[in-house]
Amino acid sequence: MNVDTEQYLPLHIAEIEEFKKITKTYDEYLKLAWQSLKREELNRVLATMDETECEQWEKLLNIAINPVDSLEDRVNRIRGYHVSDLPYTFNKLDEVLKVVCGVDNYKLKVDNSKYLVDCGVKLVSIPMIEVVADLIRKRVPANMLVNVYALFNRWERFKTMQWSELTTGTWNSFYSDKRWQEV
Repeated sequence: MNVDTEQYLPLHIAEIEEFKKITKTYDEYLKLAWQSLKREELNRVLATMDETECEQWEKLLNIAINPVDSLEDRVNRIRGYHVSDLPYTFNKLDEVLKVVCGVDNYKLKVDNSKYLVDCGVKLVSIPMIEVVADLIRKRVPANMLVNVYALFNRWERFKTMQWSELTTGTWNSFYSDKRWQEV
């Protein structure tokens, strides 16, 4: 933002050297104030908050901080807590997992006859597996078993392929690519 308060002074005062220096200093303070307001405005929305705002929410919600988590992971965890209000239904649990893991990064199955909740987390969202387990345990009835596991790449998917088809990628790309994970 370009600030020039000197233009608001009367001409005979704007020509005085002391007032020129005062307006330059005042301009710098105005720039700092606008930057601070912009940061506060961004922190009002969960999706655009910064590290300090994220830390405050984690303290408020008693969320254990994992040092390897990125800011995006931390924000998704906080957003998951915000969308997880009552009532605790399958649809609500599905909505919470979409926010925390991503739309296609988990597989949720509830078997009411066996009192079992199965949730497979794809490798892309594997850092969130403990958070997912905690969120599900807090939202299902106490008589239901919760099984949270990692969905790994299956070797059967690679059996039909030729080596020449696989040499274009690296093991890391196969490990993290969604299309090679269980659907």
